[in-house]
Amino acid sequence: MAEDFYSYYQEYLDMHQQIDFNDMINESSKLIKKYGLKKHYRYILVDEYQDTTYTNYNLIKSLQDKTDAHLTVVGDDWQSIYGFRGTNIEFFSHFEEYFENPQRIFIEKTYRNPQELIDIAGSFIMKNPKQIRKSLKSPKNLKKPVKIIYPQKNPIEKREMIYNLIKDLSEKSDDVLILGRTNNNINQFIKHRNLVKKGNLKKDKFLRILDKTDKSMNNVYYRTLHSSKGLEADNVIIINMVDDYLGFPSKLKTHSVLNYVNTRNYDYKYSEERRLFYVGLTRSKNNVYLISDKNNPSEFIEELIDDSLENLEIIEYN
Repeated sequence: MAEDFYSYYQEYLDMHQQIDFNDMINESSKLIKKYGLKKHYRYILVDEYQDTTYTNYNLIKSLQDKTDAHLTVVGDDWQSIYGFRGTNIEFFSHFEEYFENPQRIFIEKTYRNPQELIDIAGSFIMKNPKQIRKSLKSPKNLKKPVKIIYPQKNPIEKREMIYNLIKDLSEKSDDVLILGRTNNNINQFIKHRNLVKKGNLKKDKFLRILDKTDKSMNNVYYRTLHSSKGLEADNVIIINMVDDYLGFPSKLKTHSVLNYVNTRNYDYKYSEERRLFYVGLTRSKNNVYLISDKNNPSEFIEELIDDSLENLEIIEYN
């Protein structure tokens, strides 16, 4: 079935004299292996190497084999979150199996997050057996930066609480970043008479959250967790931390047909969702607010409470 689709797709590209992104990489690798390079590079530098796919690796390897260039890669295996597009964390975590005699240098000092937040997030992510062990240090300190919020059951009171939280944080912060698992999470979250969204996630990659009655609130933004990597904000709100197929972690299952082409073997439950949660937690320079449901909390919420209760603040609205 896949061969028929692939053949038709390639015929269409050839007929219209087009090339797609994967072909750019694959054809480049073939040409380099066959003809070599006119320029012999001395250095190859690769950023975000934790997101490497097989085709990426093949191109890098072809370049180095033909040039004998020094290779330097930079990345963080704790933030490898693009498995759905073919990335394989083992190119990073088992680097020595793909390139000879590497030297590994750890950059373990961070200036964004308070130490207390790093400790919680680090302990959480290192439960993944395939993650490289690290000990991050920060000069910043903040007592109980992770706050679990259980809103009221009453929908009107819940929306009022959410509005007040956003309003309060916007007044005290340079910027507030609301993070959701999907593009649609924000629609229910801001379902309040005063809050509106401006922008289009498909076009703009983020939404601005505005108050119709108060023009001073212009520093609140929404992004998906995947699109938040590399960003930072004074305070962060992670929404939809509930136990549901469309909650966080997402429990949507990959269709079985993909098992024929997917060679990744995750040996720990929700391993990539855990890395995605780590990314969300570490976007904040100060506090992270996790919006949950006391009667239906996310498994990640329960785990944080079991492991780090003394370092969390739990805010329950009756």
